[in-house]
Amino acid sequence: MNRTGRRLLRSGLGLLLLLGLAAAATWVILQSRPRSPQAAQGSPLATPTAWPPQPPSPTARPPGPPPLPTPAAGRVPLCAFPGGTPPERGGPGLDKYEFSEPRVVITNTFALDIAGWLPDSNRLLVIRSAPDGALIETVDVRSNARTVYGVQQSRGYGRPFWLPQAQAVAYLDYEWLDQRRGLTRDILWVGQGAPQQAQRAYDNVPPASVVIDPGGYLILFSGGAGQPPEAPEAARHFFQVQSLPFAPDEWRYPKYPASLSSNLRYQGFVAVRRPGGAHVAFYTDPYLFLFDNGQARVCEVDLGLGPGEDRSPRFPIAAKWSPNGRYLAMITTARFPGQLLTFSGLTVLDTVTGELSQPRLPTRYVTDIDWAPNSQHVLALGDTGEVKGRPEFRLLLVDPTTGDVRQMLPQRTWGVTGSQWGWQMAWSPNGRELAIKCPVVLDAEPTVVESRVCLISSHNPS
Repeated sequence: MNRTGRRLLRSGLGLLLLLGLAAAATWVILQSRPRSPQAAQGSPLATPTAWPPQPPSPTARPPGPPPLPTPAAGRVPLCAFPGGTPPERGGPGLDKYEFSEPRVVITNTFALDIAGWLPDSNRLLVIRSAPDGALIETVDVRSNARTVYGVQQSRGYGRPFWLPQAQAVAYLDYEWLDQRRGLTRDILWVGQGAPQQAQRAYDNVPPASVVIDPGGYLILFSGGAGQPPEAPEAARHFFQVQSLPFAPDEWRYPKYPASLSSNLRYQGFVAVRRPGGAHVAFYTDPYLFLFDNGQARVCEVDLGLGPGEDRSPRFPIAAKWSPNGRYLAMITTARFPGQLLTFSGLTVLDTVTGELSQPRLPTRYVTDIDWAPNSQHVLALGDTGEVKGRPEFRLLLVDPTTGDVRQMLPQRTWGVTGSQWGWQMAWSPNGRELAIKCPVVLDAEPTVVESRVCLISSHNPS
């Protein structure tokens, strides 16, 4: 090939390379931008199934990830539990529970999600999608009285939760800084019953330095260097603030057998405080740590390995303390980062004996869990198979100490198509009512035509 031909070839290859890089950059930017509320909701009469699911991100904070943290040189020690009397195995059996037939209490044309019960066991906190955003409201299941506390730009951006002392709802939302460049910042809002008067409690929440605990705590970290950030006065008015002189990102270390892609999205830690506040559980992919508030010490809980050939570490994607604070129930999974989930299951940690139980459930995916008031049994919602291409979900009552499982209302399946994990059911604090999503779904295809929440009365053994 002559010199002119080589120049033309180099020019052509350079042009193709530039076009490829431009296309890749465009795709990354589009993927990282927050969607508009309309785009996030989709058609009000068409909610397709996304299956198998992607693992829920603990901190879905558009538009783009901070750099992945560098693992610390030292390792956090494994937890050494105090030991003690194993739980009694002669308590009330699963056959003592009675569940009524469901009745519809809430409907919506667009998506409808359950955030939880208020302490009075009469009101539900729900997220009702609408054309102009997601309404965060309480619904009295006796009188059907509704109170709107706030409006999120995008449904599911952050889970709202009730602040009992302030009789208010706190929730995260984002605000555009530069829409052309895809730049946003997180805002922590508090609503007290008039959505137009919701207060900005914390502007520009730093995701690597602040965790919001559903119990009404703001947990502040050093963020890798220096001191924890100062919580604004408005936030201190509504939240109890706990400042910790460390950064959980420093606890990370390589756990996967192969190197990870540098393009993976950053996932911050989720924190759940133990009832009474003695411990805080911090988790993210693929870690679970317990922080002892009294002794200011941290340790790691090893959940073992998943069943796959790559033997990836098992980790939580959701966690709930039992009412008595002894047990930590988790939805756990294992997969190499970037891959789809192939399973999720129930894991329960006894923080006295250190025993881990993983009851065998007849499910591919466990999506929601909640504790019975007696702290002995866990209610799980799980996908038990498919009919006409639509996953079917069933209610399973589990005794973690014995491994016993009972299917509740076995003649019923629950079409929770297109829902977010952890937003589909909630057991009332007094244990007398179960709220569960029960949408109307087409027989011919997995499409929701009306979103609904049903109420099931439950009689529990003492």
